[in-house]
Amino acid sequence: MLFTVVLHDTADFVLLVGGQIQLARQGSETTAREQAARRRLALAEKTLKIAQQNHEAERARFELGQSIAIQVQEVEDSVRRARLRVARARVDLAQAEAELLHLAGRLTSRYARV
Repeated sequence: MLFTVVLHDTADFVLLVGGQIQLARQGSETTAREQAARRRLALAEKTLKIAQQNHEAERARFELGQSIAIQVQEVEDSVRRARLRVARARVDLAQAEAELLHLAGRLTSRYARV
């Protein structure tokens, strides 16, 4: 979609260019946030997998009498924290993706129900 802009004076031109620069900067920053959120999500998912494996191992040690209940609870807490990190990373990624769609003018078309 092309737009025609009529510039009446230099001030209009400065405002137009300034807006384009701001939009480009926002797009660049949001793209960086989106990429960082993707990396955080991947790392959080790996951390969760490791925490779950540690939990299974600690439960097995407990069942063999080689661990105490508090150690199992501590490992369970680490699994809960890892799940929260995954959820937070997913939210951060969704927010960055939504902002990129908004900046590109495609947010409503992506989520509109027709």
